[in-house]
Amino acid sequence: MQEAIRKAAALIEAMPYIINFQGKVFVIKFGGAAMEDPATLDCVLDDIVFLRAVGIKPVLVHGGGPEITREMKARKIQPRFIRGHRVTDEATLEIVRDVLANRINADICRRLDKLGGFPVSLADPGRPARQPPPLAHSVARGGIRGGGPGLRRRHGGH
Repeated sequence: MQEAIRKAAALIEAMPYIINFQGKVFVIKFGGAAMEDPATLDCVLDDIVFLRAVGIKPVLVHGGGPEITREMKARKIQPRFIRGHRVTDEATLEIVRDVLANRINADICRRLDKLGGFPVSLADPGRPARQPPPLAHSVARGGIRGGGPGLRRRHGGH
């Protein structure tokens, strides 16, 4: 009973924010180190499904650094970092794509689907949504430069 009262109180407290942010897009950055704890991952995904249920449009941008590093070591590739940025050559990029798209993103989408969410993955390697900026120490390090209005419309944006 106490748990139900606590949850009701939290919802009442959150109500003005829920009303204010309905229809808005929330971009949630969930780092790879935080994803290492299964309980934390479950809580974040529960919250994402809740946000969608109350009319907020969550967009999850996930990491995967620790898993990428483990896979690199398993393939006998020594990870290198310069000023906190992973040095990304072609062999590393292949691992990054595999780990992020085929493992982490696929697992998150499966979990969200199981929770009743409606995940849409943008991890299609055939889609050129990322363009690497010019960094001398990196063959391919990218950031999203844009998705265009078509992408936003297809996924519930304006």
